[in-house]
Amino acid sequence: MVGNLQGCIVSNVLPGHLLPNVRVESKLDLSKYKFKKRFYNWLENNADLIYKAMDSDDKLNMYKTFLQSFDFDFNNIYDCMFFNNTKFRCYIENPKSKALNLPTTVRIEPTNHCNCNCITCAREKNTRPLGYMKFSDLKIIIDKFSKVENWYPFIFLYDKGEPLLHKDIFSMINYVGSRGYVVGLSTNCTLLDDDKIDSLLSCGLDSINVTFDTLDRDDFKIMRKGMDYDLVKSNIIKLVERNESVGHPLDICVSCVKNSLYTKDIDETRRFWESYPVDNFHVKFLGSFVTNSNLYSDSIEMFKDNPRSLCLIPFHHMHVSWNGNVNLCSGDFNDVYVTGNLLKDSVSEVWNGVKAQDLRSALIVDDFSFFKKCGLRCDLCNLPYVPDCTPRGLGIDFSF
Repeated sequence: MVGNLQGCIVSNVLPGHLLPNVRVESKLDLSKYKFKKRFYNWLENNADLIYKAMDSDDKLNMYKTFLQSFDFDFNNIYDCMFFNNTKFRCYIENPKSKALNLPTTVRIEPTNHCNCNCITCAREKNTRPLGYMKFSDLKIIIDKFSKVENWYPFIFLYDKGEPLLHKDIFSMINYVGSRGYVVGLSTNCTLLDDDKIDSLLSCGLDSINVTFDTLDRDDFKIMRKGMDYDLVKSNIIKLVERNESVGHPLDICVSCVKNSLYTKDIDETRRFWESYPVDNFHVKFLGSFVTNSNLYSDSIEMFKDNPRSLCLIPFHHMHVSWNGNVNLCSGDFNDVYVTGNLLKDSVSEVWNGVKAQDLRSALIVDDFSFFKKCGLRCDLCNLPYVPDCTPRGLGIDFSF
């Protein structure tokens, strides 16, 4: 079936979850945004043509020429991001083990060290060695990305640790941005001080995600072990106000993780942060980290009434650990299923090699025996039930 294309372009052409509900012009020229909305309406009305154009490389080249006639510029990173996301959106209608698109988002882990122990995380069950990515290794990886034609994924310098613990984090951000990529960061805000805030606003960072789940002090202390409520709150406010005072160079998303311990004041928390000049308030789902979350039972219970569907994460996300290892699962906290290493392998080898294709094949047919054999227990994970991570979030019916 041909699904509904609405929302694909806007939600993916801007970094992360920063939808253009406040300051579109800060990251994307407003006239360009309006043009893309108009073009998106055309895409939705001509979906059959788009899907046919994705059948082969030759037709894909024809589609490129066709897009160029609509003033698309493949030297423009936002147009390249849009094009790759459109390929993913079309490809996932009839997914195969070999991905037609390249990753739309790449998470690169500066470190898996963390100064906190949030109960929504899987840190207590970590079995991976702790370490810091060398700045020289980051350069190798980014330089390898830059050799791939017309590919500009959103680079998120965060995965399983606190990036502000890395001594070279601002140099890393600057290097990624200098190579033309949209770059984002996520932080628990415990380490923010005046110097770090000034560095974040001047190093070339495009977007930042900060976590603040609840205005209830007691619930906050339960959820965010090792984090001081007043310190985190004041640090976020200081970052937001400083960002505004220098012209709003940084898109700021405040997020919370919805779970059974606190859902009562999400609206109140949202209203509080939306009274400040933030770009978005995002309510994230509670992930199970396959089976490693401290709130695993809660994460399963929240989505138990949803039908099981195809998990989209390995079809458009890549995760690079501090040592260069690549996995395609946002819940693979311990690198159980590594598809390669970007310090020695090519992008195509880690993204569409045998191990990557085997995983996608198993996901497409829901091969539980494969999950048990490889150790990545996708059969016990909650992501196939979460609308945001499945084709249902794109308007496609793909239930098992």
